[in-house]
Amino acid sequence: MNSSPELNQQIVRTLLYYEIFDHPLTATELHLLAPSSGVTREQVLDGLRGLVGAGILLSDRGFYHLRSSGSHLVPARIEGQQRARRRLQIAGLVAHVMKRCPFVRGVFLSGDLSKGIAHASSDIDYVVITAPHRLW
Repeated sequence: MNSSPELNQQIVRTLLYYEIFDHPLTATELHLLAPSSGVTREQVLDGLRGLVGAGILLSDRGFYHLRSSGSHLVPARIEGQQRARRRLQIAGLVAHVMKRCPFVRGVFLSGDLSKGIAHASSDIDYVVITAPHRLW
């Protein structure tokens, strides 16, 4: 099976965006982020195989990134995921307390932790949605 040039372009564009954050992606993540509806996981995998074979992408431990971005991204992501585990537990506890405050309608994570990673200097960033005309 050959992947379409359009799908290959979408894969590369998605990886380009996430590389702004030094964040390589898995095939599953690329499939979930595919802008075209109806793209199967097999089509994404086929596209990835073709792009790796053409030397455009590198694959390491199940993560994909552009060849030009360097080999440090995958170890950094794995390390960031390990750091994030503890911070996600803390974030969940704090969000549980915040959601009980009057006028709070939603508590969401943003920043690094929203991608399931944490850098050594990362903090926990929240977006808090309140009732109309209430600022918190």
